[in-house]
Amino acid sequence: MACTQPNLAKGAVPNVIPVNISGASASEAHRRLFVSDNPEYITTAISFSPGGFATLWHDEATATGKIAYRIFLWHVNELSQAIKVGITIGNGSSTDTYQVQNLRLQAGRSPGEFASFAALGICCAKALVGNTLDAAAPVDASISPNTVGLVREFVFNPNVLLGAVVEFDLVNITSTTNPFVYRVRTVASNTATANLRLHSGTTANPVDPVGDHPRGSWSFAAIQGNSINYVLGSAASNTSISNKTPVPLNPGTDNLFTAAASYNPTRSKENRGHFGARYFVTVNLQNTGSVARTGTIHLNGRGGIYGGAVKVAGVTNGVPVLQPHIEGVQVASRTVPANSTVSVALEIVHAGATNLPLAILCRTV
Repeated sequence: MACTQPNLAKGAVPNVIPVNISGASASEAHRRLFVSDNPEYITTAISFSPGGFATLWHDEATATGKIAYRIFLWHVNELSQAIKVGITIGNGSSTDTYQVQNLRLQAGRSPGEFASFAALGICCAKALVGNTLDAAAPVDASISPNTVGLVREFVFNPNVLLGAVVEFDLVNITSTTNPFVYRVRTVASNTATANLRLHSGTTANPVDPVGDHPRGSWSFAAIQGNSINYVLGSAASNTSISNKTPVPLNPGTDNLFTAAASYNPTRSKENRGHFGARYFVTVNLQNTGSVARTGTIHLNGRGGIYGGAVKVAGVTNGVPVLQPHIEGVQVASRTVPANSTVSVALEIVHAGATNLPLAILCRTV
């Protein structure tokens, strides 16, 4: 199990109306983020091919040598039989062999109820933040020219959720200069025994999206939020991150995983909840007074129940399910000398099955 980190204790927090973070920029440009969370529910409404296959999402990129991926999988089986979902790579080169290297993952299956869905989401978040994804062997380590390889596959029963975070490197072991010719897909089969490698070619396009759950692939895998500044001794402040709600209610200030920025933008759905992504933000606790003061930093959900994981000073903890506005977790307490500033770096991952935005609450003790 890759998510043994403890959860923080939750408690009551004041309901401080948040302001949006001032902005954010893309980070982790060395890794592509691939989000397969739409259709979240795999039902009879999905058009499976005559062979019983459906592409949930796909991606390709122009690069040479190596491409790093993080794939976020989140799908519920609502068919009447067990199904299979997997990650395939179609090698379109006529000359080059590709390898799947450094495969690491946290994956689980959960029965169809909210509490277990959230627990699985928090587990995946803790493994990603804590860098404790399990090392694993790909089903097909090498993918020969003009063939389809299988990275990983999962069988799951009706009314069960599959949730996973999967990272790997796609490496061209034949040439460091030839451009990649490939397609990564998340593929579903309406049986538990199908060979997912058989689903390929130009007809294997993604099924139609359903609702607003995210899917897409982007050339970066993290967000760097602008710093949050809090003056000790002032009233408590609350800063909202991952804060986009449907326009015109709130256009958001850190919504970088847009459909327009994704591969195949017309088939994508924005990832405004930043699922599968790391979020980095620094909180500056500023003491302008003549005596030392202590400040605390808390996380609290603002859009519904929230869960996830956070790393502070190298230590990872889970954020248990929080009721919006009234519950939170304390993630840091710092005593700041007179006329000084102490900076606290946070790394946050949001859990699947929970809601955004999340707010960072600063208070003076």
